[in-house]
Amino acid sequence: MKAVKAYLLVLIVSFTGSLAFRLSIPVVAYHVREELEAPALVIGFITASYFVMRALSASISGEVSSRIRDYRLVPIVGFSASAIVVLAYAYTYTWVMVVLLRLVQGFLAGLMWIPLQYAVSVYSSESWRGKAYAVYFIVGASGAQLANIVYALMEPYGDLTILLLASILYIVSTLIVLFIPIPKPNTSNRRSSEKAVGDLRLSEIAPVLTAGFSVGFTLSIYYGDIPYVYVREALGLTRQDTALLLAVTGFLGLGLGLVASHIADRYPDKPILELTIVLLPLGLLLIGSGWLWLVIVGFSLLTVVSRVFTPLSRRIVTIKSGNPARAVGYLNALSNVGMAIGFIYVGYMYDLLGVSTRLMGLKLLVLPLTLLPISIMSLILTFYLARVLRR
Repeated sequence: MKAVKAYLLVLIVSFTGSLAFRLSIPVVAYHVREELEAPALVIGFITASYFVMRALSASISGEVSSRIRDYRLVPIVGFSASAIVVLAYAYTYTWVMVVLLRLVQGFLAGLMWIPLQYAVSVYSSESWRGKAYAVYFIVGASGAQLANIVYALMEPYGDLTILLLASILYIVSTLIVLFIPIPKPNTSNRRSSEKAVGDLRLSEIAPVLTAGFSVGFTLSIYYGDIPYVYVREALGLTRQDTALLLAVTGFLGLGLGLVASHIADRYPDKPILELTIVLLPLGLLLIGSGWLWLVIVGFSLLTVVSRVFTPLSRRIVTIKSGNPARAVGYLNALSNVGMAIGFIYVGYMYDLLGVSTRLMGLKLLVLPLTLLPISIMSLILTFYLARVLRR
């Protein structure tokens, strides 16, 4: 019962914390782009600063969580401080101030999420861990997608009102963390206990870490601030309609991703991971078409990739690494670095190439097409990873 209670509380925090964070994203994106009139490169740099700092913080957080008895202290600091930081966005008047706040927010995010992902590992068995991670990420992603709907409904009430709600949700998340039980070492299984605190077997998980970097780079067009600005300007939508479109694509992808993750857990020998990564270049091609319904399907496919690759990769490293907390921290770090570089690349290419071009009389959105080579690299790496894991 203790394990079930802990896991359910972690799921609730995953939902409320993700909802709080994602509520602030469109507020900041439109503030910087339309009120501060910053170029797309700055938008990418703002998001990149968050992910770089979260990558650094993730490694520290993973180490600390694996060494201290009460790992809850780490996310408590992260959530409570974030409640203050998110309100500060309402008082920024230069993009430099926004970058500084995002750096702080990124550091705090590493403190929040890595210990909770570690808790999922502690409170779930190896046979069920993949599904446990999948549900954890699905719940968090549901909170993030619901944030788009909440933003669309609250947009007429102004940015400060939305940021205040985000701050309240961070405070609620802090309070919930206080009720999560502290895990005790598993004395009934000496081998599992030794594995949880053993040395990191880096060579065993190197392909996963590399794939995490390349997938993160490719998905940079899907995460952060850029999609709100890009979709709005490329399709000529309002702020509210843009948020609703991203919510629809997110929920569609979540449903398909949950089905794929369930199949991967039930039939581990099936090539679910490889088949899912094929959707990466396909999704980019559909977004590049510029047709509204194909863009929706394209973004939905990117959501599927994210929701399947993320939990499966974490299940792999927690089983094969020798030190689950440290391995999850490193995987998060490399994925974040990949995304951070991708955000800067996407912002630069957006400024350089613009929204669209015409080929044989057809309008094409060029930005997602520039990511195709990296998506193909991700595909090759994932197929290699699958071969390694079957040995």
